[in-house]
Amino acid sequence: MELRSKFSALSPTQNRIPLVSPLTTAMELRTLLSAHMICFTAESVFHFLYPAQIRLPNSAETLPSPAHYIAKQAIRYFNICAEEAAYINESMHSTECWYRMNIAVESSNPTLDKVQGWYMDERQRAIKVALTMMFEQHPPLMRALLDTGDTLLVYCSRYSSLEAELTIGMRERDLRAWLAQIDIDTRQLFDSTIRPLAFRPPYLGGNRLGLILMEIRREFMLRGVFPQQLPELQIGVEAVLGSESPAENYVSIYPFDVLDPDNFSALWINPFLLLAKQNKDSELWTQANSIKLAPKLISINETTLSAIVDELDVMEKVTEEDLENYCVEDLRAVFVRLALRMRNRLAETEAQQSEMNLLAREITAMQNMRRALEERKTQLEGGPTQERREKREPPAPLARTELPVPLMRGYSPPRKWEEKRKPIQRRYSPPEEKIPRRRSPARPKSPTPQVSRKSSPSSKSPSKQQKVTKPPIDESELSDGEILSD
Repeated sequence: MELRSKFSALSPTQNRIPLVSPLTTAMELRTLLSAHMICFTAESVFHFLYPAQIRLPNSAETLPSPAHYIAKQAIRYFNICAEEAAYINESMHSTECWYRMNIAVESSNPTLDKVQGWYMDERQRAIKVALTMMFEQHPPLMRALLDTGDTLLVYCSRYSSLEAELTIGMRERDLRAWLAQIDIDTRQLFDSTIRPLAFRPPYLGGNRLGLILMEIRREFMLRGVFPQQLPELQIGVEAVLGSESPAENYVSIYPFDVLDPDNFSALWINPFLLLAKQNKDSELWTQANSIKLAPKLISINETTLSAIVDELDVMEKVTEEDLENYCVEDLRAVFVRLALRMRNRLAETEAQQSEMNLLAREITAMQNMRRALEERKTQLEGGPTQERREKREPPAPLARTELPVPLMRGYSPPRKWEEKRKPIQRRYSPPEEKIPRRRSPARPKSPTPQVSRKSSPSSKSPSKQQKVTKPPIDESELSDGEILSD
């Protein structure tokens, strides 16, 4: 960094031999630039590695991807032999074709002028033509590009020597965190990327692929193409941009496997990592060293999955030892399939239950209609309907004279129908017993009055007791001094 600053201070101008030719439409793009930024990766639909077939102009030949068109131009530019050309074009995968092309160019030992001409002009020109054909021949992809508006498009990928000018050289999370820490906007970032490599921050790429896409977007808008007139791309935004993809670790000079676990945990030198190291901030350092979580892969081989499900259905009991015979990806797919089966069974059961309830309601309605028709028919014929009415009449309520069933205790609480007849007594107290009147032993016991049950309700008082005549007493039996009283 000290050598960079010293070299820049000694030079009166910034005219250095760049690795890429200057952008001719830089002023127009900067004027229309908004404050928003959209990042995409090599897995995005905006990249020339996207497997969208393109048809060459004035020809019936079709290529599997825009990368094959760029490889075709490289073969012609470097005059690569037919055997190497066949080796490059035999692969239908864009990543493999791009890797073979770069290896063939490096191994052909071209002259310095050829190499400079390819990396400064010809490669960027071929990329722009290939992407233009892809967007023109696939309207949904053009709609996705035009929907970005005036935002700054940034290609996020690993910093490498061959693609230092095509990519920004950082992950999306590192780029956004770095911009927030140094407090620069999209226009300042745009100005930094169009400078030569010697006058940019260390390990900051040129983002030329994002600028080429912005040029193509501007040309389509000047033609009068409206995104509302084009069909919409029926995939999610994360799939369109390839956000948080392991393709951020893509390097063109090595075979790339997107499922390699190293692509999720790979870190490389970038401006944000240097800033965190210089500031000695633990939070920034932790953020700069953050890694992605590898996704859980799932098998899509339908034949193998069907065979595994049939084997598990035959078994009476499945143990962990039985499941160890299958790979984890197949077991995840089997679990998803069994879960879907249970969900479908549950939906079928609910549908059958709803159908049974509907049928029961219809049967009840038909029975009611039948009874009504029978009664109507009987009324028209003049027959008695008293018997049917008696059958349907509810039983008569209990009379008040009938006492309820006593509770299982010695004394029951007073009832509402007894409050009007009986005097208020203490709850749970036994009834008071009548004390007999004390009588003289000489007097005979008076007979109890017999009250007629058929007495009138007005005679509430009992009849008067008749006076009993006493027998005469012999005075000779009396003792001296004894007085006879009435």
